[in-house]
Amino acid sequence: MNVRFMTVTLVAFFMFFSLSFVLLGGDAQNPVKEKEGKKEKAIKVLEISGAVQTYVDALIEGIKQYPVPFEDKELYFKFATSDSIMDYFVPIYTEKYTEAELDAMIDFYSSPAGQSIVRKSFPVVMELRKASMQWGMQVSEKVKSEKARIAAEKDK
Repeated sequence: MNVRFMTVTLVAFFMFFSLSFVLLGGDAQNPVKEKEGKKEKAIKVLEISGAVQTYVDALIEGIKQYPVPFEDKELYFKFATSDSIMDYFVPIYTEKYTEAELDAMIDFYSSPAGQSIVRKSFPVVMELRKASMQWGMQVSEKVKSEKARIAAEKDK
């Protein structure tokens, strides 16, 4: 599998997973949360939603499956941590979501339904990853076939 295809697949995977967080929410106000700053709320959402750990686990699982030298794998495992990805995710959440939206996500992910979704997130993401790879390979085959057809027509 080439690097370009893997990159496209990973981007599609992250876009789909991120979209799932945009579509979720609630509307309860909690005075305790109002005392927290927007950054702290974003961190809390990322932690209780399982988003951060799911991304870390997905990266680690990908590293395990691809031919990466053992010493490189060990380094990936060392540096691919929840804390290290927070520096990338928190600014996005604080920019894209209002405090009210973050509060709603905290309420949702603190609920039994939210926690059930958190528990299922990693297995679902892994299934989506497989499905998106199959889809990507199918699209690549169609592109390859169409390019061959076009080239054959030009040669006539």
